[in-house]
Amino acid sequence: MRSRLAFSIVSCSLFLSVALLTVCAVNSLANDTLETADDINVDSTYVYKIDPVDDQDWLRIEIQTAGLFEVWSEGGLDLYVNLYDSNDELVDGNDDSGQDLNFSLEIALSAGTYYIQVRSLFGGTGEYTLKTRHVPGGHLPQADDPEDPNGSWEKAADFALNSADDNWQINPVEDVDWLRVEVVDIGFLEIYSRSTVDTYALLTNSDQEILISDDDSGYSLDFRIGFYVDPGIYYVAIQGYSTGQYTVHVEFTPGPRNPRDVNYDGVIDVNDLILVASNFGKETSSGDVNDDGIVDREDISLVLDALEANEADSTPGAPLFENKSPITERLKQWINYANRDDAIVLEQLLETLLSQEVAPSETALLANYPNPFNPETWIPYRLSVPTDVTITIYTANGRVVRTLAIGYQLPGIYETQQRAAYWDGRNSLGEPVASGVYFYSLTAGDFIATRKMLIQK
Repeated sequence: MRSRLAFSIVSCSLFLSVALLTVCAVNSLANDTLETADDINVDSTYVYKIDPVDDQDWLRIEIQTAGLFEVWSEGGLDLYVNLYDSNDELVDGNDDSGQDLNFSLEIALSAGTYYIQVRSLFGGTGEYTLKTRHVPGGHLPQADDPEDPNGSWEKAADFALNSADDNWQINPVEDVDWLRVEVVDIGFLEIYSRSTVDTYALLTNSDQEILISDDDSGYSLDFRIGFYVDPGIYYVAIQGYSTGQYTVHVEFTPGPRNPRDVNYDGVIDVNDLILVASNFGKETSSGDVNDDGIVDREDISLVLDALEANEADSTPGAPLFENKSPITERLKQWINYANRDDAIVLEQLLETLLSQEVAPSETALLANYPNPFNPETWIPYRLSVPTDVTITIYTANGRVVRTLAIGYQLPGIYETQQRAAYWDGRNSLGEPVASGVYFYSLTAGDFIATRKMLIQK
């Protein structure tokens, strides 16, 4: 909420430090939702207040021209910030990059309307200072020397895909090297350095929009940028913290992106889950894994499936959790695995999912789908109480074909392919069963129900 330093007006004074900024003590009207966000300006300072502990401040800011935008807090509270675009999609966030426990977010932005969300961590309340700064046109680096042959975006040197060049050099330390690559297919573009020079880089498209940046994701102090791209022209700016010679590698692998790789970086990890969680409930393409027009439980479940199948096998300490477990239980495992910033986003999603979970009034066995089928089908059901679940499949004359021991399940709706019981059309010996009528029975505590299905080959 806004600080109670004024009642219904905004009082501002000017001060000079390095640059002329506006200091505003703002009124006490509510600004705890995106729809009621305060209008603030660039190159200004504001005083706000977190009270009560679950309070949050929403601010709206207009960026008139593309450039480098910075927002940071000052004070004794442990705060974090999220930045959203005009489509209510998360752009970036930050926790403790500022002084002490304050946030500090610096990002290149195109012109447009953006929303800032500020929240407190660990129950802190009180006043804090929020500051903004904007450097027009400052989002793309360039060399200080105007004679540098490839020191700016406009003078980028052409670089061939799937090649390497060891003749690049950072000298002086303020030097910037720009490369230009042309991609003719959809695929994964990877650019990285090799040297003893500490380098960092960013990737832009032909509209000068920054797609991704990196510092030390490569070997030792080298950068590594990986991003799924469409056909087009792309530019890379390379800078260094020291001087010296380095090698640039550009590799391209054609092929479509796995839709579960939500952030296009070539790896399915907890960052993809964070992006889906940040857009949960929105009608947006960002995080809509199954492309049905909305980010929902199905999208969360699809990313969890990929994480549990891939990430858990390759990452020490990653949770191992069966995908038949309720989505909320699976999510809890990744909250424990995530860092503090990521855990905050996942905890908010978990609260939303739990609030939506209403136990069915009755336990029920539903019709399998597809039916008829060949060779696999899903068997949905609903549970009104927690219980052990078993599904038994019989022939028409009552002989047991297969028993699916689902195990202990919480109350809920088990209807999607990610939650329903699955039968692959095989018997207990792993042999495909013959065409014909079969029966399936659900045993859940004292509840027993049976339905009919048809295999048609």
